[in-house]
Amino acid sequence: MGLKDALVANAGTKKGPVCSACIAISLMSEDDRVDLQVALDDPVYTSMGIARALKAEGYEVSGQTLQRHRRGDCHKKSV
Repeated sequence: MGLKDALVANAGTKKGPVCSACIAISLMSEDDRVDLQVALDDPVYTSMGIARALKAEGYEVSGQTLQRHRRGDCHKKSV
């Protein structure tokens, strides 16, 4: 198998635990999900700032996890 075949075979695979941001989102009310998505889509909100707000509401999600989630590089939770 050549490099191209190996790259194609591994495209889209994600390693690691399920994204804690995805888990938190699945537990939120619809209103909170909408508010979080607005913040995630707006670069004025930093990932660390969002993480602090989530922690204040009882969700343990790190800024680094939110950065990965924003890029779409997280291991999404199947819902």
